[in-house]
Amino acid sequence: LARMAFDMGAKEIHLQTYGAESDAIVRQGAVLAALDPKRVAVKIPAVPEGYAAAAQLAQQGIRVTMTAVYTVRQALLADSVGAAYIAVYVGRMRDAGLEALHLVGRMQRTLDTQGSPVEILAASVRTPEEVEDLAEIGVATATLPWKVLSRLVESEATDAAAAAFLEDAGAIR
Repeated sequence: LARMAFDMGAKEIHLQTYGAESDAIVRQGAVLAALDPKRVAVKIPAVPEGYAAAAQLAQQGIRVTMTAVYTVRQALLADSVGAAYIAVYVGRMRDAGLEALHLVGRMQRTLDTQGSPVEILAASVRTPEEVEDLAEIGVATATLPWKVLSRLVESEATDAAAAAFLEDAGAIR
């Protein structure tokens, strides 16, 4: 699937590791990264074994995404082990009763204050408005389902303006 995604033009993909032990996660991560070291980021859950594995992989030059990050301290730990990204699940945070955008904003501000190169990858984004809200707090990277992505261009005002342009053009002819 990764090769197919690259053949279709994907510039980067994040591939998930599985395992309860850091050694197994490191082995899986190395195999996944070898598919295309410049375009694969290895996703590792933000659990103790995951942070240990992430540190080892990052030392080998493998790009790591710490996934299922739900706290500011987890974001800081991701930075400390050399992760390139943290994946936050906006919808799932809300489902858990957390103030998702406030929390993600705190993560972004904290990483920025620390001068961290870690980027936030927002996932579980459910509406176009959440995309706007994330951009407003400085989150520039997201993975979006088609039902959200396809609605990003929607605007009644734009539709009305485009219809008026067509009508005006027709009057000129």
